[in-house]
Amino acid sequence: MDRLGRSRALIFKRALWSILILGCEIEDSGKFGQSPPLCLQLDFFKGYKATDGELLTKNEICEEAIRLGGILLSNPHCDTPEENALMALMCLNASRLNARINQDGDLCTLENQDRAKWDAESIEWGFYFLK
Repeated sequence: MDRLGRSRALIFKRALWSILILGCEIEDSGKFGQSPPLCLQLDFFKGYKATDGELLTKNEICEEAIRLGGILLSNPHCDTPEENALMALMCLNASRLNARINQDGDLCTLENQDRAKWDAESIEWGFYFLK
């Protein structure tokens, strides 16, 4: 991660902790530039469809966004239908990460993915967040 990425991650984590520890409303996070849920979504898709580096997907970025989303949802101010829908979207998309790249290292379209490689636990979590 470059210096800008580390700085952005630090700012985001500070915003997240201020929400969790101080009980700030999600709207109070505007001073950080973007709301934490929007940052999570942007970071998740940065890993899901990487545009830099050699890897086409960066699973660890997706996993971290989902982990932080779970922390965010533990705050009653953030446990909203919208945030749960975002978590569902991230979990359901993450379930296909291992099937998105074929044996040649190319992106594999949904219709050509080996569904045996889909992560059943991530799918279950996705449906959990839709309830």
